[in-house]
Amino acid sequence: VTMVTMVTMMVMMMMILVTCKKRQQRQQQQRQQKRKQQPSPLVSCLMWMYNPLAINICTRGSAESFVVLLPVLLTVAVVTSHSKSSSMISGIHTRALLAGILHGISVHAKVYPIIYSLSFMAYFGRATSNSSSSHTTVAVPPPSSFVSFLTIWFRRLLRPAPLLFAITFLLTFAGLTYLAVDWYGREALDEGLLYHLSRVDHRHNYSLWWYPIYLAKRRIPGVIFLLIPQAILLIVTSLGLTNNDNLGFTLFVQTFLFVTLNKVITAQYFTWYLCLLPLCQGLDAAASPRRLWRASAFVLGSVLLWLGSAYLLELQGLPVHRQVWMASVLYFCANIHLLRVLIQSQKKKSGSSSKIKES
Repeated sequence: VTMVTMVTMMVMMMMILVTCKKRQQRQQQQRQQKRKQQPSPLVSCLMWMYNPLAINICTRGSAESFVVLLPVLLTVAVVTSHSKSSSMISGIHTRALLAGILHGISVHAKVYPIIYSLSFMAYFGRATSNSSSSHTTVAVPPPSSFVSFLTIWFRRLLRPAPLLFAITFLLTFAGLTYLAVDWYGREALDEGLLYHLSRVDHRHNYSLWWYPIYLAKRRIPGVIFLLIPQAILLIVTSLGLTNNDNLGFTLFVQTFLFVTLNKVITAQYFTWYLCLLPLCQGLDAAASPRRLWRASAFVLGSVLLWLGSAYLLELQGLPVHRQVWMASVLYFCANIHLLRVLIQSQKKKSGSSSKIKES
């Protein structure tokens, strides 16, 4: 009996050791896979610091790099920082307060970051939710459950953290705007805010809308209605993509869509989403390199075609307006195709990470 007991205990000990060894190997594989998916901070910094487009934008006297890096990325850093007792930024309400202040500063410095407001609120609303699906991507449900989908998000957005973020953002933005108007007069309000709602430009414009603007001689009634498709897509992406793990990717998709559909697109607009690209961790590992390179080459080719056509029109004076417009249409299609590849890569990454968690 003693021998049988000892043998049984030895077998059980070996089984425990083998189980622990397998678990340790599984955890090591998970860590290695995460390291492969996440680029090093140095590489991410170099991707932006030595980006030729960002450098060229700075050489012409534009402060675009400062505007996109200081307020926007700092806001993203505050929002995505985990609350730890040893951290200076602890507690979701403290983070919501600081993020709202920084977001108000960024919107005052440049209006376009206002498109991230709903995404930040959705992030805080989901972070405070006790739902078991907090680590999975929120997919837009079928029309039959669309009302329940909106009800869930309405309740999440009314939680204390999202409301605190919204209130601090509005107070900061309103206070800075009031000071600007008080110091510089009505011109600060017109040039800083209202001008962007009615701005139309048919020169140096990559937009799909430049040719209709040119034919209408810049007199387009109801030009503000062109913002409706952008607003719809911003709401869908804010509620359908915002996740504790892929907030950077959500902001990138929103900026990319906003720029692609905007009525005015210039070269400096490209820096708005390029600065967010390093935050989209793991896309290069999840995406098919061949598809990604093809989509990127398609975008680059469309840009070069547009630049060549615009050179003939603006510098050589040739009547190639339709050719430039067709190049703008091609550029629009290339951007949509690239975004499609990136979203599919993100879905593939999310699927693989969920499988790892289940295992």
